[in-house]
Amino acid sequence: MTQFSAGDLIEIEIKSGLTYLQVTCLHPSYPEVIRHIEGVYINRPSELELLTTQQSKIIGMAPIAKLIESGSIIGRKIGSAEIPQNYIAFPTFQTPIRNKQGQVIYWWFWDGDGIWYESDQKTIKNHNFPIREVMTANILLQRIC
Repeated sequence: MTQFSAGDLIEIEIKSGLTYLQVTCLHPSYPEVIRHIEGVYINRPSELELLTTQQSKIIGMAPIAKLIESGSIIGRKIGSAEIPQNYIAFPTFQTPIRNKQGQVIYWWFWDGDGIWYESDQKTIKNHNFPIREVMTANILLQRIC
């Protein structure tokens, strides 16, 4: 099975063209942490380093190697590039904890090592952390398309 490393650039085929992911972090118990590089391309950019200067709206965990190997998504490693400074550290993920009525009563936060919670809604509103989940092929494709 193919394994990716931090910095690897992954080209994904979508209906409207090509889009790119970069593996930013690895965790021994979870799949790759990836960022989706904004933009859709008809042809692969000739200067791959320029891809990494683009912003990312999606950061999450997805078993990219397994999804490609199984054919769930069509993609390939096209190279490696330096990870931008603001994506090098393992991200903090959040998980909502809901009451019986479905209202969020507090949030769990996880930084790859430790876990903690926050119930102060004012503090929580200032956070913009990705949801702690392992994205399936369908979820990943929905978010990047």
